[in-house]
Amino acid sequence: PGSKEEDMEYKNSDMFRAINEYVHVSLDRKILKDRFLNGVTVEGLADKYYVSVSSVKRTIEKYQDKLMALMV
Repeated sequence: PGSKEEDMEYKNSDMFRAINEYVHVSLDRKILKDRFLNGVTVEGLADKYYVSVSSVKRTIEKYQDKLMALMV
């Protein structure tokens, strides 16, 4: 069995691949990678990408279920 760190790296690489394959809008990919791989807060993402908090939330909600399904 791998370590927790190795497990996290594996899950991160799967998420990275899922985002790249499924998300075609560049800004959405950047937001999702920062959120799911780097743990950036919604507010932090809004500031970083000069969009509203509600826009970031909509982007995450739009893709979250599909990305999680691809991770299984």
